[in-house]
Amino acid sequence: MHILDVFRFLGGEVTRVMARLDRLNPVIAGEDKALVLCDFANGASGLWDADRYHPAEAEDPRYTFGAFRIEGSEGALVLSEDGDLRLVTPRGQVETVPYHHEKKGFAGDCVYHTLAHFTRALADGQPHELTGADYLRTLALVEAVYASNETQSWRDAG
Repeated sequence: MHILDVFRFLGGEVTRVMARLDRLNPVIAGEDKALVLCDFANGASGLWDADRYHPAEAEDPRYTFGAFRIEGSEGALVLSEDGDLRLVTPRGQVETVPYHHEKKGFAGDCVYHTLAHFTRALADGQPHELTGADYLRTLALVEAVYASNETQSWRDAG
């Protein structure tokens, strides 16, 4: 679900999805493998290829929970499993993108920072970055992913 939040944050609203979910580990109750293709309202496409069954290559596999790549006409932005961020041009030039991240707590203290944001917003009477309505749109997208997996067909996301 969190990756779908990231997809919506970076790419805008998802209009339809095609999903294939699987469970490789018989001991767990849910799926541990997902392949989800998303069409966005702006014409872009996204592919989420996730697998929590096979071991990660990173020293701390729970820091980023995998690699992330965004491709566009001007190049690709690549987040490695270790948290390094690189820009790769269409000609193959690679440039490190500096940004602040810390390998502490769970996944760089993302949960701590999220709860701190919510607490500050409540105390200051300010809106949260993620609204309830926005969260409901992501939940509808999650439901569309499961429905697509059931029917093995494209599903509208909204």
